[in-house]
Amino acid sequence: MSPVSGSREIPVPAATAANLRRESANPSGWDRYLSVLERNPIPVNQRRWYVLRAEAFIDAVRPTRMGEVSVGQITTFFPRYARERGLSEWQYRQAVDAVQLGLVDLAQSKVSSEIDWDFLKEASRALDAGHPTVARALTRDEAVEAQPRCARSSEQYPLLKSLARTLRARRYSISTEESYVYWAHRFLLFTSGKAESALAQGDVERFLAHLATERSVSASTQNQALNALVFLFRGGPGAATRADALRPGSASAARAGGADPG
Repeated sequence: MSPVSGSREIPVPAATAANLRRESANPSGWDRYLSVLERNPIPVNQRRWYVLRAEAFIDAVRPTRMGEVSVGQITTFFPRYARERGLSEWQYRQAVDAVQLGLVDLAQSKVSSEIDWDFLKEASRALDAGHPTVARALTRDEAVEAQPRCARSSEQYPLLKSLARTLRARRYSISTEESYVYWAHRFLLFTSGKAESALAQGDVERFLAHLATERSVSASTQNQALNALVFLFRGGPGAATRADALRPGSASAARAGGADPG
């Protein structure tokens, strides 16, 4: 059974670490993962749950190899997994930790250093019991509230819900919707305290510079963030009040010139 009474997470048969090694399609890989858990150290009674969280991530991104996963695959996995499994706050943090250990300590993923793991862990929030498990069935507002940390910020940043509504109305894919809301949220947190109508080109450029120099994100990840901000400022809700943030000819606008909107 699930380790928490009252959790909606689907129970799985009790299993020992040895059973998990034997049943895995790649026993040596799971042996190494269990060694990572031992070194950190993760309590013995939690290790099988770490294995199950990591296995769920691997299944979600197949056929991509762990060393080749993208930032988008990582960041969009958690809200979906949380909805499907009905995770509590601590279970959400455990899922993030399980994937982080697998990607950073074991697979040495190329993009793992670009992920703000603390941001994802602080995002933990159990979904309401009435939430559907299929992303497209969520309302626009629920879609935002199911996003990492957005539930805690949606009142402070109503723009996030408006952005999700606009993306949904224009029939953007769920993955694009989640990615754009994620990056818009990080941008608003970065510029915290500044009125949305006052956001300008310099804010966008400082945010992109922060990602490049302090977070060491790749050019492709910077472009994902920029695409989200281009939509926010040029086509999103209230875009007219922020039109100057990406003026034609600016460095940010030039970089976004050929971007696919999703």
